[in-house]
Amino acid sequence: VKKDLGASTAVGLVGQGDSIPIEVEVPAGTVDLTFDLHFLRSWGAYPTSDIDLILVDPDGNLDFQGATFDGPERAVIANPTPGVWTVFVDGFTLFAEPDAFSLYATADGVRLPAN
Repeated sequence: VKKDLGASTAVGLVGQGDSIPIEVEVPAGTVDLTFDLHFLRSWGAYPTSDIDLILVDPDGNLDFQGATFDGPERAVIANPTPGVWTVFVDGFTLFAEPDAFSLYATADGVRLPAN
């Protein structure tokens, strides 16, 4: 089901081997933290890109739940650690580059801006 996600947290271009860091501040008391990474050449296009979403929480812990073959990529964290989270948009395999991406970060349904 397609739905308008509203304004994105960040947009850009990613190439093969790029790892683009984007920081977001997660407020204390957040119950559900969601990251959605959309990119132009997902499964609806050829050639298809494999762009991953890798998270680093404020304590330095890595989260790879958004590093799959999915397009778009999604990661949902329950009761996240408050503070600055770093999102890496990782150009894992791109057969036609660069590819355009849009990152959406929300805390309890409220969009988070990039720092």
